[in-house]
Amino acid sequence: MSARLALDEMFSPQIAAELVRRGHDMVAVAADPALAGLPDEQVLEWATSQGRCLVTENVKDYEVLRRTAAAQGRSHAGLLYCAPRRFPRDRRFIGVLVDALDRMLAGDQLPGPDKVGWLIDLPVFGEGGTQPGVDLDDSAALLDLMEQDDPPAGDAAP
Repeated sequence: MSARLALDEMFSPQIAAELVRRGHDMVAVAADPALAGLPDEQVLEWATSQGRCLVTENVKDYEVLRRTAAAQGRSHAGLLYCAPRRFPRDRRFIGVLVDALDRMLAGDQLPGPDKVGWLIDLPVFGEGGTQPGVDLDDSAALLDLMEQDDPPAGDAAP
């Protein structure tokens, strides 16, 4: 079964439409009048009830919701955080976001139930490998990587 994803309402429905065209099970909150404008807690509950990992830029609010839910013994279907600085919500950058999500979906790299991940467009070197030394489970290291404009010295492409 393929991964199921929901895009929080800050993302254009065009992103979901393109990923659906590429064969992924994707829903955009902004495209559904019943979901658009709902409080974050209700969006997370909906995504969980649908078994959909939720992609959002709203890390601050969703982290509070995630931690509160965990403390109350409630689960979620996965959260995938996206940094607006890395993936600006601008028509010129939609393709970059679509490609990054497509690679994660194709590689079965989405966070599972009760897991959190970061969407990053990892620098690719050589035959499609990711940057050496990147620990995908280390959020602080991923944030540092996302802030970099160039790969670290010594990790340049051959």
